[in-house]
Amino acid sequence: MLLNRKLWYIAIVNALLFALLEPSIEWGLKQFFKIFFQTFGLFFCLFYLFSFLPTKFKNILETCFVLMYAFIGIVEIFLFINFSNYLNPIFFDTLLASQASEAAEFMQSYFSLNVALALLGFIVASILFFYFPLKFNPKPLNSKVYFILFIIISVAIFSKGTKYLEDERLRLGGWFLTIKDGITEQNRYLNEFRELAKTLDTQMQKDYNLTTTLNIPKVVLIIGESTQRNYQSLYGFKLDTTPNLNSFKDSGNLFEFNDTISPESYTNPALAKLLTFSNYENSQSIKWYECMNIIDLMKIAGYKTQWFSNQEAVSVFGNIPEVISDRAKIREFTRIGTSIGLKNDFDEALLDVYQKYRVKADKEFHIFHLMGTHMAYANRFNKNNENVRYFDIDELKDAKLDIYPNGDKISKKGLREKLDYINAIAYNDYVVSEIFKLYKDENAIVFYISDHADEVYNFREHKGHDGGANASRYMIEIPFIIYTSDKFKSSNPQIIEKIKNAQNKPLMSDDFIHGFMDILGITSEDFEPSRSIFSDEFNTNRVRIFSGKDYDKELKN
Repeated sequence: MLLNRKLWYIAIVNALLFALLEPSIEWGLKQFFKIFFQTFGLFFCLFYLFSFLPTKFKNILETCFVLMYAFIGIVEIFLFINFSNYLNPIFFDTLLASQASEAAEFMQSYFSLNVALALLGFIVASILFFYFPLKFNPKPLNSKVYFILFIIISVAIFSKGTKYLEDERLRLGGWFLTIKDGITEQNRYLNEFRELAKTLDTQMQKDYNLTTTLNIPKVVLIIGESTQRNYQSLYGFKLDTTPNLNSFKDSGNLFEFNDTISPESYTNPALAKLLTFSNYENSQSIKWYECMNIIDLMKIAGYKTQWFSNQEAVSVFGNIPEVISDRAKIREFTRIGTSIGLKNDFDEALLDVYQKYRVKADKEFHIFHLMGTHMAYANRFNKNNENVRYFDIDELKDAKLDIYPNGDKISKKGLREKLDYINAIAYNDYVVSEIFKLYKDENAIVFYISDHADEVYNFREHKGHDGGANASRYMIEIPFIIYTSDKFKSSNPQIIEKIKNAQNKPLMSDDFIHGFMDILGITSEDFEPSRSIFSDEFNTNRVRIFSGKDYDKELKN
């Protein structure tokens, strides 16, 4: 029979998913019935064509569509409960850029009791829909009636078929476009970057206009992950989560910058702007991979470039840190390949990697890429490390960190995750400080900055960095710190003065590379003094945009 349960199931699921996003019940019901009839009509025509195939193939095709919609339903319900949204290019781009363990941890972090009950309800309802006996068995329509309906519906639906897909009224169509465009775009820019990289060693070093005056022997960049500065006692947090950083500050070796944000809340776009001359203003006219990157810049300046990472060497489809790190002369990871396990090596493993693989030279540029405080937070700190002072639930309650600013109580689950994040921050303090110590006897300067932040139950029952409609300041307020050894301080007093004068200036990290060059005495054809936080020409009035909002006017306070 053409009007079977499979057809009804697809139409109901598609309409239900679309209607859930509507702001009111009344409007949601209107959308449900509207999308239901459109979907029903479209698949009626498709199933009508299937009816001319052998029964076996017809049943296989119909079942495939049902299974696809069941899978879409499961994924979209998961995303809707956690993010009030469905699969979109941002979510899919994040998936493509994620390592296997990150994707697994993402599922672990967001799989709550509410999600489990909702998904179980959907699965049970789907099974009952197909196996619950019906007393009402209408007679099949005449084949001529089916044909007439096919013609009428085909004309009505397919005359606006493109619009139907563009509006994503058909969730299967929306998924197809998102996945196709995402994979195509990801592969395109990664392949183009690799092609451009082939010419960088010869053409760019010969033609790129760069001068350097200071020749600082040891330059280090530590890239954090998902670290929000508001949870660091260095920036005023109630609990002493950064005792080591505080100690370096007290000794005069550390300088924290108090008003730094990321332009993005996802690693790929954030690091594309942090590690190249791509920025918010030029990103629409020039691709990030067409810009000079920080590693090739330092190679041209005469530095031996070395990349040490505790993130996996291979992601699902490749990512920006992966291809940029490939430009380094030496690239070492705490482990090779991907992992489906939920626990990476702790960041302290980088200390051994450094000792084992570091190659000494007159001028060295080292990058440490941390796992930092990436969710799942409980997996980001070594509970057996006795050098770290961890906290417990009672200490959070004593500090009134179990209460939101409006007086509401944080849920038990939220408080547990908040505690894990705080302990990950404490562990991160240990790791970053140990990296500083590697250079304490050298003439060295170390920059530490996070790619983006995570909002972690700061003012609502929410964690993550999803941006969009959920955007908040806590997803982009990141630590930016400079450590200088005693040798560096004594030989570069003018640089120390420039650093001190810049600590309270407003910075968005897509301008980081300009300040980085300024401090190192490097100028090039891409350097802009108005974008260097250490320059007297720095533009303190730059509008800082995140998720389409003016950070200083709409998000900061």
